[in-house]
Amino acid sequence: MKYFKRACLIMTLLIFASSSARAGVLTLGAKASIYNPPEEGASPTLMYGFVLDYDINAHLHARAGASYTSYSAKGVRYTLMPITFNLIYHLMPGNFIDPYLGGGVGYYSKTEDGNEYGRTGGQAVAGMRFSVGGLNAAIEATYIDPNFDDLESGTMSWGGWAAGTTYVFIPF
Repeated sequence: MKYFKRACLIMTLLIFASSSARAGVLTLGAKASIYNPPEEGASPTLMYGFVLDYDINAHLHARAGASYTSYSAKGVRYTLMPITFNLIYHLMPGNFIDPYLGGGVGYYSKTEDGNEYGRTGGQAVAGMRFSVGGLNAAIEATYIDPNFDDLESGTMSWGGWAAGTTYVFIPF
């Protein structure tokens, strides 16, 4: 749990550090997806977390997120907690249906039978956002490579998120 609190703090700092010097739209959302672990013998599992989006302009958003999942494979217990930062490009902003593409980097904290280690990895995102008033929901596919040192460690996550919009003045 202490790692989750650290992840939340780091993610919040990342989103504020990446924002522009103007007032903007900050969106907080909850997300859930089906994560397909790369370990042999592991079954797909639920990954859940939250995201913060900040509008840089109509097309470009900065997104920070933290997620958590746990699973077993061949008698070994795993947990994975990615803290990610992405740039998301919206193809049709302001429309009811808004497809988007993005990518970024992350810190992937993984525990394998109680042994914790962290790696720098990356992810690519493709999704479709649906907007009605101040409410947003999306479906998305994410390719996750939790270890840049092992490019064959990548896998997919399929899911979505839902959020409300808050207008916030960011003083830097």
